[in-house]
Amino acid sequence: MAMLSEKNNVSDVMFQRLARNNVKKNMRHYLIYFITLLFSVSMLYTFNSIGAQFSMLNMSDRGSYLAFSSGMMASVSVFISLILGFLVVYANKFLMRRRKKELGIYITLGMRQKDISRMLVKETVIIGGLSLIWGILLGIFLSQGLSLITIKFLQIEGAQYRFVISPLAVVECLVFYSLIFFFMNWRNKKMLAKHSLVELLYADKKNEEAPDEKLAGKFFMLTASVICMAVSSVISVIDGFNMKYISASVVVLFIGTFLFFRSVAGIFLFLLHKKKRLYYKDLNMFSIHQVSSKINSTNKVLSVICLLLFLSFTTISVGLGISVSVSKGLSKMTSADAVIESYRENSGQEISVKDKLEQLGFPLEKLTSSTVEVDLYEQSDISISSFFLPGTPGKEKLLKDRYKNMDQPLYVMKISAFNDLRRQQGLEPINMDGQEFLINCDVSEISKAYEYYAEHGEVPIEINGHSLSLMKNGVYQMPYQNVNVLSDMGTLIVPDEAAEGLESFRSLLNCMYTENSEQMEEAFMDAWMELNGTGLRIATKRLIITEITSTSMTLSYIVVYLGIIFLICACAVLALQQTANAIDNTARYETLRRLGAKESSMRKTLRTQILVYFGVPLVLGLLYSVVGIRVMYTELGNVPADVIAQNVLFASVMFILVYGSYFFITYNNTKNILKLDRD
Repeated sequence: MAMLSEKNNVSDVMFQRLARNNVKKNMRHYLIYFITLLFSVSMLYTFNSIGAQFSMLNMSDRGSYLAFSSGMMASVSVFISLILGFLVVYANKFLMRRRKKELGIYITLGMRQKDISRMLVKETVIIGGLSLIWGILLGIFLSQGLSLITIKFLQIEGAQYRFVISPLAVVECLVFYSLIFFFMNWRNKKMLAKHSLVELLYADKKNEEAPDEKLAGKFFMLTASVICMAVSSVISVIDGFNMKYISASVVVLFIGTFLFFRSVAGIFLFLLHKKKRLYYKDLNMFSIHQVSSKINSTNKVLSVICLLLFLSFTTISVGLGISVSVSKGLSKMTSADAVIESYRENSGQEISVKDKLEQLGFPLEKLTSSTVEVDLYEQSDISISSFFLPGTPGKEKLLKDRYKNMDQPLYVMKISAFNDLRRQQGLEPINMDGQEFLINCDVSEISKAYEYYAEHGEVPIEINGHSLSLMKNGVYQMPYQNVNVLSDMGTLIVPDEAAEGLESFRSLLNCMYTENSEQMEEAFMDAWMELNGTGLRIATKRLIITEITSTSMTLSYIVVYLGIIFLICACAVLALQQTANAIDNTARYETLRRLGAKESSMRKTLRTQILVYFGVPLVLGLLYSVVGIRVMYTELGNVPADVIAQNVLFASVMFILVYGSYFFITYNNTKNILKLDRD
């Protein structure tokens, strides 16, 4: 027993030494795998630590909106983990495919499959452990940068940066790594059991086959690809951000991209072959044929990578703009620190909101510095469509897609109440005579229709027996309630006498606190929670801001998160493809060396091949992004040009760092594989 135990210990030591030596020997193969796992872990930590980052905003979460956003991000991370998991497994599958001959030699030397599996497990532990540690450290660093960017862009009052580490995010990264670890080892065991010794030894002899088409067919496909790209651009701007058109645009774009990569290599080869001086210069002939062959054999993969890069740059550039767009509109969504609302079934028998609160013992006078109560009336025979004149810009689009119920009655408010609200908000009151009316609307598309009516409308409207004309410059966008969605599609501001006798169906009490502080908000809400069965509803400014900010931030994070993941996926596949190509071309480069080719010329050839393979899908993806970014920001609106420029710069820096890192690592990795690192 003692001898057996000693033998097992020696075996364990031997396998550990063998695993370490294999990691060192195969570092050129493991490097892409290591970087991919490193970035994956860092992204998981960065975005799963959003709950800890929310603590910097110093926002009350009475409505549990921040908690919901953290949960939403965790749910999205499960989906992202699946994508990253498949990516890491793909990288591991590539690695194992390139090591099949080595594993076959181990079996030839007498090692059991069980022993090989143990060795692979130890190798995975070494590489995975290093990438996990460095990935979490990188994630901690990146999460601090994300917090600073969030605070800068949103400009949330009271937000203050502080260094935070999320233990929960660390645990989630450990869980992700553990699941990937067990799955990869299961796949490796399955691969060893599936393949025979002969298949393992001769695995490196199998190459990709490229399709062969006639030159005329390639020119036809290139023409069709350009047409598809142009059609895709036109479709994407037909109707703003309409998912039906956007989806059709992406499908057409993919078809055009596939046709482009299917045809461009053959045409490229044909045109350069006519330039004899360039074609036969140095190793250009070898480089041209290598690039052409690789693009031909991987046109489907390159098409997908190109679209991933397009989606990545677009989403990263637009992601933070979502939060900025929403935060710029927060001032239009809140009119007071708190708004208490009551719907009245019979205005003649219902007391005011303020009187009802006093009857219930609510300390309104103590907690507020000013209150304004307004009644909203309904004019059944006047609707939004009453103001849609022939020739109204965008009329068909509004009626067709977004605001189909244009016959709903408009609200009516007295001018005295409207002016009281303006004074409460620090605005000048409006002087209006008894034959005029105003329109208040916070929906920008509808406001444009009202402005067109103000310029071209001549027929007065009838309200409660009063004939009224729209006052010059009489379209306003002033909030009079606290809402999370801009929904006032039109409130008619009329002289007080024109509203007399109309039935009040809704009352709003706008309250301003005695001081603007979190403590005052808590005191107000604590007093409110003590009331029971009031039939009233409340919406506070801070609660609305918390809800909208957390939702927009989460959406921005998810969009940027997906963009970065798409970028990592594209880079990893490109790098693995080029590494595989270098291994397949080892014999060809040895032949060039024996024929007397200079090492510097071969390095230049390799650099050119990788530059073209990385560069073509990148340039094409960025060109697509120009249209995508324009469409998205046109739809968002309300985003300053300097903010758009900063977001695009952020995406560019992200691309330079990630794409550049993979390019640099791939070049050095393939250079070492081909033994071109010596002079």
